[in-house]
Amino acid sequence: MNNNHQIGTITDIRYVEIGGGMQCEVKVLVNGRDTNWLPKSASVGGAFKMHVPPRVGDQVTVINPNGNNEDGYVTSNIAFEKVPHHKEINGDKIVMWAEDGTTYIHDIKENIITLETPCKVNLSAPVVDVIGVVNIIGSLTLNGVPL
Repeated sequence: MNNNHQIGTITDIRYVEIGGGMQCEVKVLVNGRDTNWLPKSASVGGAFKMHVPPRVGDQVTVINPNGNNEDGYVTSNIAFEKVPHHKEINGDKIVMWAEDGTTYIHDIKENIITLETPCKVNLSAPVVDVIGVVNIIGSLTLNGVPL
């Protein structure tokens, strides 16, 4: 790789407030030395933006427009085998998955969102409208009382 694109390993992570929101910044070990704090870019596609929290030890690409690590930024993490590629990936789906087994699939072509997780799911909103058929498989409680 040239000096404008280098591979490194995240050594430290922090979040700073910028413009009313939060920005993730990381230090990256490149060629035996840590960079200054560099912004970590979010994944963007069309009108979809996603932050995936990095971890110390993740391998990343540092983009250096001026050939200097101090002026660069960090792009998405480089894929690794701990979280394998998902079988649902294609041009019509936004797919996110995590090592705990959680999978979110938004099939844009079929207009279906699928969420599978071993985690507890909390939904908090001022109003929740359910329009359409509701199928409940399993038990249901209302204010802690089984129905």
